[in-house]
Amino acid sequence: MARFTTVSVARSDGRSEFLQNGVLVPNEPPRKDEAPGPDGSIDFYLKLQENDPTALDWKRKLGGMLVRDIGGPEQAGTNFILAELPKDYVLWQHRRVKAKNGKANADSARQDTYLYGHPNGKGRFRSAQEFYPHLLWLACDEENDSFQNCSCKYCFSDRMAGTEATIRSAQSDAPTKPAEGRTEPPKAALATPLVKETAI
Repeated sequence: MARFTTVSVARSDGRSEFLQNGVLVPNEPPRKDEAPGPDGSIDFYLKLQENDPTALDWKRKLGGMLVRDIGGPEQAGTNFILAELPKDYVLWQHRRVKAKNGKANADSARQDTYLYGHPNGKGRFRSAQEFYPHLLWLACDEENDSFQNCSCKYCFSDRMAGTEATIRSAQSDAPTKPAEGRTEPPKAALATPLVKETAI
């Protein structure tokens, strides 16, 4: 059995709750009842413990990618695992079994794992690879810049939504006048690549 060295990321922006229409709601999946539906199908989310094999696989992948990108040559040849997920980030496994003749059909069973906890409440990471840019930002970015330097899909989409809202507001406030010529539309800001390295 391979031995692993743990690596930790102390910073977290995870949220167990988020604001939705002015009300705090849990930042987790909706269905946690394992009971079969009226048609016999099964559809629920199971919270995974840190030592679950799937959770360990995520942490091995994340730890390995992190050390690969910000570690030094002295770490070469060593297996790394993330000691724990950032605070308030939780893995949930979506378990679904379609019904056949009023009973759950094991042949149609499916399990998909998602990581909840992104502060916008809308984003759930579908793989360790998808979460990794956000983890790298948490580990390396020293500016604590409210996601401006994070290149993960959810922080990036939030920035784009904010940029578009700002542009729309500016356009609605601007006086109207005849166009004097065709111009390029304003370009949205791109994610700033992380270039800083941090010793593990």
